[in-house]
Amino acid sequence: MDTFSVFRYTPLPPNASVQKVIRVIDLLPDQPSSVIKCNIQLVSLHQNPAYEALSYCWGNATVKLPILCNGAKLEITASLHSALRQLRDKSRTRRIWADAICINQSLSDPKAVEERTQQVQLMRHIYQNAKQVLIWLGEAHSDSHLTIGLLKRIVEAKKNKMYVVFKT
Repeated sequence: MDTFSVFRYTPLPPNASVQKVIRVIDLLPDQPSSVIKCNIQLVSLHQNPAYEALSYCWGNATVKLPILCNGAKLEITASLHSALRQLRDKSRTRRIWADAICINQSLSDPKAVEERTQQVQLMRHIYQNAKQVLIWLGEAHSDSHLTIGLLKRIVEAKKNKMYVVFKT
């Protein structure tokens, strides 16, 4: 992947915060072992676009893995990389909002810092307008089934208007 140019963000339009313009990615279909590829699109929340919002644990921000975004190399956290690998479909494109890709994370560009401030203010709307919010907690571990089982019991208890008491 060294032969690809480094991804550069195109600035959002000047009225992006008023128009509630955000970036979303079209996560391109492929096999699980293939390089992750996506294309960035601009959408306005005023137009009720169909997308899924991804909430995930950033993990170690110093460990980065490359993806291809608009044909250029973009480095993302290992946690986000893992989430996208799991979410990628083999046959259809998925439209996803993931903050680390859809919001310019540059610390050296003053315009990027201003844009990030505006985009963070839209995050409530981004999650509210998503057709689905995906939550990535990380790769499964040998005891992950215990946590999932507990979550299922909590949901079931809530449906039955029961209360769950935890003793430590």
